[in-house]
Amino acid sequence: MNTNQTIETSRSIQFIYDLPGYCANLFGEKPAFYLKVGRKWQPISSKDYTATIDILSLGLLTLGIKKGENIATIFTYNCPQWNFIDMALAKIGAVHVPVYPSISDSDYLYILNQAKVRYVIASDQVLYNKLTRLQKEIPTLEKVITIENLPNVDSYDELIQLGFGASTEIQNLLDERVLSNKPDDIVTIIYTSGSTGIPKGAMLTHTNLVTNMYAAAAIQPLGKGNRVMSFLPLCHVYERTANYQFQFKGATIYYCENLKSLTTNMREVKPHGITVVPRLLEKVIKFVMVNTRKGNFMVRMVVRWAIRFGFKFKPYRKNRSLWYRVRYKLADLLVFRMVRASFGGRLRYIGCGGAPMDEKVERFFWAAKMPVFQGYGLSECSPLVALNYPGKGNYWIGTVGPVIEDVEVKIAHDGEILCKGPNVMQGYFKMDELTNKTIVDGWLHTGDIGKLVRNKYLKITGRKKQMFKTSYGKYIVPQAIESKFVGSDIIDYLVVIGEGKHCAAAIISPNFPNLRKNFDKQNKLSNSKLIETAAVKSAIKKEIDTVNKTLGKTERIQKHLIVPDVWSAETGELSPTLKIKRNLIQKKYKRQIHLLYRLDSI
Repeated sequence: MNTNQTIETSRSIQFIYDLPGYCANLFGEKPAFYLKVGRKWQPISSKDYTATIDILSLGLLTLGIKKGENIATIFTYNCPQWNFIDMALAKIGAVHVPVYPSISDSDYLYILNQAKVRYVIASDQVLYNKLTRLQKEIPTLEKVITIENLPNVDSYDELIQLGFGASTEIQNLLDERVLSNKPDDIVTIIYTSGSTGIPKGAMLTHTNLVTNMYAAAAIQPLGKGNRVMSFLPLCHVYERTANYQFQFKGATIYYCENLKSLTTNMREVKPHGITVVPRLLEKVIKFVMVNTRKGNFMVRMVVRWAIRFGFKFKPYRKNRSLWYRVRYKLADLLVFRMVRASFGGRLRYIGCGGAPMDEKVERFFWAAKMPVFQGYGLSECSPLVALNYPGKGNYWIGTVGPVIEDVEVKIAHDGEILCKGPNVMQGYFKMDELTNKTIVDGWLHTGDIGKLVRNKYLKITGRKKQMFKTSYGKYIVPQAIESKFVGSDIIDYLVVIGEGKHCAAAIISPNFPNLRKNFDKQNKLSNSKLIETAAVKSAIKKEIDTVNKTLGKTERIQKHLIVPDVWSAETGELSPTLKIKRNLIQKKYKRQIHLLYRLDSI
């Protein structure tokens, strides 16, 4: 498909709900989505997609949903119904408030109360039970509707039936709503994960989403005839808008059953593209490293050599020597081929965002012939700001790529990245003061620190608020240090601390399954006792010493605290997008941190 022609044609799309109709006209009966039902993948065509949205819109209007009313969705899995609801809410002029299923009760209460949500559409019994338990603390919440058919619970199927039975009055109301909609109407409120405080609701319009969609689609290599696998939560604006791009370009989206089935689903579908967060790619490499221990000494050494070889790979490099090609062939035979097979064997596009990624991980997947195209965005920018894409000159390892069409970026005097364009949000919901501090003279202050490489490629170097100064007046960027541990198979998460202290230190949540494979094969020790063993302490100290050799003197981790806890979004240390909640972690281990520094002689 001619990308430029497609983008030009799409200028008629002013509202995000025009997208399915555009796809139906262009692609007709071609499947837009696939969902696995039992053992079979069932298709849904672009025409069926459009027809379902029309019926569902009538069903939602029959409920009495008002224009501009906030309606929440909470799903534990991805499915076509999420898209149907998303588009139908937009069409009737309502505001879609997608919520992560894994957030805390307090965040549920804050979001649903601030948004004054009357209806929540949830995926399953577990979420229904949770929401009905919290309902008495959410005065505006009238009804929870579920995708799954549950006894005595309003269901998605019943909404569809309401649509089929809609009166002439309701049908006329839908026509009136569509005519009254404006491109600058708020269509969704995206609540950030709240890694540094209470959730903030970024208000996005049709114009925000649509302009960002076709700017990204202009450089999206996948299209008609390609398969993509969707498994990141659709409530994540990155996955949501990637789905818009794939629909727009005619790629067929397969929805993963769940994360446990990801590898199986990948092998069944053999996708050409996926979107991921860096953590997934890091875990793939760790899995390979851990499984090498099952072989003999020679196998382990050769496989580790192959991984290190991948870490140094240089994309687009030509005129490689015969000796290099022989080594690459061996590395491919031993490792890269196996990794490709686990992703289905046809993967040629990995879109990656949501968090910083170690350059070594990026190079490894390029070496495995599964190129990673790292991008940068934020909910407040709908979300995309910059993206690497195929072709020499369009990609630079270690950066998030060139700034996309229609978006302006400049670097402030303190290194902060500022953005301007039609993708910038209207503001934070009910937070005027914060909005005025964040958007100044049309420029959105991202809070991220970065620079332009070769005056073209944006590179993120840290978070403005997360940089800290030691008692010696030296600045430290914790993410730059933390990223060096992503290849570790015994350290799961590491947080660098030391603001106002004389040296940098680290709080470490180990990878306990891997520790046990090496140091507690009988599984006799608790986490607390395992981290106290000399062997575990020595192994972790060795990892830190290795990284310290690559750091400047003031950046080196001179003290560390190993904790017995497994960090996750459910236990609160991570956001739903698996970002570290630094403030919460430092508060949780405040006493241990105090002792860590107090016992040290300066």
